[in-house]
Amino acid sequence: MASKSAGARMCGGLLLFAALLFCACSERPAPATAVGGREVSLADGRAFTVHSPGLRVFPASASVVDFLVALAPPERVVALPEQALDYASVPADVAAWRSIPRFSAYVAEAVIARSPDLVIAEPWQDVNTSERLRSAGIEVVVLPEVRTWKDARATLLGVGRMLALDERAQNLARELDLRVEKLAALPGPRRGLRVMSYSNFGSGGSSAGANTTVHEQILLAGMLNAMAARDGHAQVSFEDLIALDPDLILVSKPLHGGEGTQGDRGGASQRLLENEPSLRGLRAIKNHRIVALPPNLFATGSQSIVAAAEALARAVDELLASENPASDVRR
Repeated sequence: MASKSAGARMCGGLLLFAALLFCACSERPAPATAVGGREVSLADGRAFTVHSPGLRVFPASASVVDFLVALAPPERVVALPEQALDYASVPADVAAWRSIPRFSAYVAEAVIARSPDLVIAEPWQDVNTSERLRSAGIEVVVLPEVRTWKDARATLLGVGRMLALDERAQNLARELDLRVEKLAALPGPRRGLRVMSYSNFGSGGSSAGANTTVHEQILLAGMLNAMAARDGHAQVSFEDLIALDPDLILVSKPLHGGEGTQGDRGGASQRLLENEPSLRGLRAIKNHRIVALPPNLFATGSQSIVAAAEALARAVDELLASENPASDVRR
């Protein structure tokens, strides 16, 4: 009898312990999870199912980083491309974002080392790397190219769906709509100005024509792209610059580090425009109308197109106001 009583007491104790353990566990906040099997639609019309939870995301480019920064907490991102420090809007004052490990190239070994459950890439990135990752059992989504703010808006919603952050993405999309409406309603003498983007890192000049994000920035800011007759990014000579003679030239601010041929290091483009003797007759040079945007806005491929247009409109308004302080330039 005694042994049976002791066994009963032990059994009762174990049941009580299990009940207490269940209660304690049930009171803890549930970890962040994303449910697999989410139907996603993208700007190019593709519709597919994302199966990974999207809790360990590897952004293969700076533009993808922009979408993730807007949508997700940093603990869901396993690595950042080094280029993102210049070309994405990574919060400088948030240590969690700045402490994420970096990678220098989109190669399978570097991706697999970070154990992601979802890789998000862009069309221009190495197809072989994406296929190797898929063969290794890692889900890879290639986003469509972004040319307009509507492309970016649709992509934002698509990435939000991939990460089960639909409500957050929809709220951001509505904010973009309102900001674009506000830009369209802003008056100002900048309206109708002919703007031309220009980049030259020592190996020849280039500019952005129609169907580019720079073209979209200029239009959203209420101005005209002097390169609109050309499609995409194009090489331009000094003779092209002289023939087009834009009212204003848009360049990138310098990247981090010293001078070089990869990106605008040291303000090479603006320095060349200001110092080249054959360009002194350009109205933009004579009137000191060169506007520089940060590289993460100048070269954006994300919803930051809208922020770039806002910054461009503001910079041009301030420039025109400094030329004629008595003018009524409203922002």
